Amino acid sequence: MPLQGRLSIEHMCQLVAVSRRGFYRSLRQREPAEEETEVRSLIQQIALELVVATAIGGSPQNYTFEACR
Repeated sequence: MPLQGRLSIEHMCQLVAVSRRGFYRSLRQREPAEEETEVRSLIQQIALELVVATAIGGSPQNYTFEACR
């Protein structure tokens, strides 16, 4: 069993009430949920529109973002 300092993974999991299976599952990289991907996409669209609006002299306060429609 690998040790982290003087504590084993098993002992550390017991201390924080997490199963070893849960600990190792948390280490695996997960794919972002579809909702997360959609939110990120909308944020990027808004940011891009803001950059374009500001670059052409638009006022961000009065700008209607297409991504929000």
